[in-house]
Amino acid sequence: MRDEDQTLLIILLGAWILSKYKFEIVPALEQKGSKLYDTLHDDAGHKQDLPANEVPEQLTVLSLAEARQHLNAALTHALGRTPTNHEAAMLYAHSDFENLEVTAGHPWYRLRGNTQKFRSYVSPSEGATGMVFLIKSRYPVAWGLLDSDDPAAYAAALKARGYYTAPLPTYTSGLATRYKVHRA
Repeated sequence: MRDEDQTLLIILLGAWILSKYKFEIVPALEQKGSKLYDTLHDDAGHKQDLPANEVPEQLTVLSLAEARQHLNAALTHALGRTPTNHEAAMLYAHSDFENLEVTAGHPWYRLRGNTQKFRSYVSPSEGATGMVFLIKSRYPVAWGLLDSDDPAAYAAALKARGYYTAPLPTYTSGLATRYKVHRA
């Protein structure tokens, strides 16, 4: 096949994909590919990964025990078995690093919105399930590292796929600190 024919074939294939999925490339790029990912994964298999309900943002305060209960149930469901200590500790550390606050000497989970667009959930249980299935479906390398006992590798895998925008050393340090608490 000549180079010109190959180039034309690639262009036609790209045009067909764009017409099949009917999405606009500029919004997809502005959202760092999330719209593109959602469009390409708009099927029954992926719809079950994340709850479809979007609700108004509201502050939810949970005790650590309540948060662990919801996260553990979601992780058990996603794995189809009881999580190992490493898996649970890594997920707890990840969730803590993003949501934990200490007020008047007491640790609480404050599930809140921020300036970026994130999904809101009806209940803490649904939120924990959403977090677990987001990592499992969109960050498979990080998902595979849950049992690694290596928060630095887990943080790097999340960063590599664009999960967070903080500097890698900052995120790694915070995650590692929380991981040590849960491994104790």
